[in-house]
Amino acid sequence: MKRYIYILAAIILSSCNESEKIVTTDIYPPIYPDYIGVTIPTTIAPLNFNMIDDDVEQMKVSISNTNGDKYDINSTYACFDIDEWREIIEKSKGDTLYVDVQAKKSDTWTQYKQFPIYVSKDTLADRCITYRRLAPTYNVYSIFMGIFCRDIMTFDEGTIIDNTINKGMCVNCHIQNKTSSKDRMVHIRGPLGGTYIKHNGKEEIVNTKLDSLMSVCVYNTWHPSGRYIAFSVNKTTQSFHVGGLKRIEVYDQGSDIVVYNVEEHEIIRQPMLMTDDCETYPTFSPDGDWLYFCSSKRPENDECEEFKYDIKRVAFDKEKGEVYGEIETIVDASSMGKNATFARISPDGKYLMYCESDYGTFPIHHPEADLRMLDMSTMQVDSMAGANSRDAESYHNWSADSHWYVFCSRRDDGQHTRLYIGHIGDDGKCDKAFMLPQKDPKRYYGELFQSYNTPDFCDEMIEIDHRWLLSNLKKGGKSIGLK
Repeated sequence: MKRYIYILAAIILSSCNESEKIVTTDIYPPIYPDYIGVTIPTTIAPLNFNMIDDDVEQMKVSISNTNGDKYDINSTYACFDIDEWREIIEKSKGDTLYVDVQAKKSDTWTQYKQFPIYVSKDTLADRCITYRRLAPTYNVYSIFMGIFCRDIMTFDEGTIIDNTINKGMCVNCHIQNKTSSKDRMVHIRGPLGGTYIKHNGKEEIVNTKLDSLMSVCVYNTWHPSGRYIAFSVNKTTQSFHVGGLKRIEVYDQGSDIVVYNVEEHEIIRQPMLMTDDCETYPTFSPDGDWLYFCSSKRPENDECEEFKYDIKRVAFDKEKGEVYGEIETIVDASSMGKNATFARISPDGKYLMYCESDYGTFPIHHPEADLRMLDMSTMQVDSMAGANSRDAESYHNWSADSHWYVFCSRRDDGQHTRLYIGHIGDDGKCDKAFMLPQKDPKRYYGELFQSYNTPDFCDEMIEIDHRWLLSNLKKGGKSIGLK
């Protein structure tokens, strides 16, 4: 009797195995996000991924390294345990992870081509990223928006400030000083407006609206000393395209640059940067000796297609808080019919990264916008193929060690900007960038009808006491002087 039971069991098992076929293919697995061949730090959260095909029922994923370490999972999507993930990538620092994927659909398992993930020897010391999330529309005041802080080693996200604190409030233009949370600022617009600044452990709200300036302070950059913040003041206009891929243009009918002395609560005029041209997007050099900015001739009739910005610089007096000397052109984009905006210099001073587009003040709305990187020693420009796509890339910032950068891209769906992190090697090579990981990426990004913008690295999680903030906003911002 037992003999017949064994035979019957064997037949059943044989039938199960025969009903599930295995097909091998020489193509990489179609996964979301695309993590094939990316370069990552050891301090990044697990690169969880889904199959693009919604009909996939099950996945078997194995990751291994050249030392023989291996980690297997069997689930509906590639969801790695954080501790096990961290253990294997720490063992693979400066080496390669090899990922094998099998996906089951109906009765068939497909074995895909093994793909690599490169684990850099360069540690990303900045633990967090700050960013704004908002609807990808122009009427953002009426829709939920906020500035958030994400721990990149985990999936934890905290709210720094959002517009539920006060109806009609807009929060924007936040930045840290060289990724340090000790010096930071956030602009708050609306009925209760002001500029939040934290410096040397002291928090305050200041009012940067002065009758003699064309606007409140807008785009900003901290001086490395923490003593100054360079601001642009902008007269901004919107226009809308009737058709095509571009929907909206945001451009400056006028813009100047001023410097705010944080300790003296005083705005210092910069006559050299307050001309009939449009001067905007200031940024200091890492040593604080130079102030870089973008400059465009203001075209007749303010035709937005005629705004062509170049990147320039001028010497900065750290004692007086004033620019001086001759203005130098560093990126002459306009002579080539191009537009260069949003200059950001690596903390080691080796590279200047900027956004190249056809025209305009806001490249985030331009599909042709790409990142470029200028080698400051050779003045050669790298096309940054590892970062760019067929859609818009913009709003980038460097890590403190100059090996990593974070930026926004619309490549995912053409509508929403997502955050990507890229790596620059000692040789200046730009490796393939990767999307900011999420625990269940397909679900998370599929349900997130918001865009990311103005990301910046930060050394720790940031919080603001919302009760203190609202109370001080109601009191009105601290008045400042003008020099």
